[in-house]
Amino acid sequence: MRRLGIEEIRQIELDMLICVDAFCRTNDIQYSISAGTLLGAVRHHGFIPWDDDADVTLPREDYDRFVKTFNDPSGRFELQCYNRQSSYHAPFAKIYDTRTACEQHHHKMGVCLDVFPLDAFPEGKELVPYVKRFLQLQHKVVMKRTPDWHSGHILKEVVKYLVKSFLYPGSRNRYIREFEQFYSSHKLFDAPNAGCISVFSHYGMKEILPSYVFQEYEDFVFEGHTFKGYKHYHEYLNSIYGYYMQLPPEDKRPHGHFTDAYIKNICGNRS
Repeated sequence: MRRLGIEEIRQIELDMLICVDAFCRTNDIQYSISAGTLLGAVRHHGFIPWDDDADVTLPREDYDRFVKTFNDPSGRFELQCYNRQSSYHAPFAKIYDTRTACEQHHHKMGVCLDVFPLDAFPEGKELVPYVKRFLQLQHKVVMKRTPDWHSGHILKEVVKYLVKSFLYPGSRNRYIREFEQFYSSHKLFDAPNAGCISVFSHYGMKEILPSYVFQEYEDFVFEGHTFKGYKHYHEYLNSIYGYYMQLPPEDKRPHGHFTDAYIKNICGNRS
């Protein structure tokens, strides 16, 4: 295998964005580039100079339809999510390039694009307990993934599996049903707030905003291509990043996500 440079990784991410955009427009599915990708579009009209990944967020109903139906005719990109693969580790979906390999957060997969659901949230005194319960149920789904028997650490996986079976005696499917019933109890844009939050979230409650912020979309130029994004991007980006048009100091600029990404040997390609 050959190690990928940052420009090659960005091109893969861009190709995935183009594929997702085409699929969503064809199937009338709403989506927005989000987090650092939307910030990059607004501030740099492309990738943040020190970043190499991409994110999209879809309203929950569109997200559910997307993960059930997404396919790439070329076979290059594959979607993974917790209700498709029992060993999948995150409470949101990822689309990854099957030609690549890397190890991200100790879970082996290729260079990938994160696909997040946008959910409804209440306001006032109900918000904090609701978020707490939301994350608890999400955590159970994540914890009940099947062991990674190919990790090379079988004994460790067995011990983790036994401990988790004791702490979470229910089946993964049961916890998925409980989580789905809970988050569907609020209709997205009938609720006062909306947001994208998970047990892996970097920004926590900052990602929960008044619903209107996420209801309208417009086109943004990103690396010479046009993608959908929130019309009220200022409220969204300001909540997450603060003074988002000001570059952070160099020591606060994180390295890319895919520092150890490789292209596989395909059709006799030399490593």
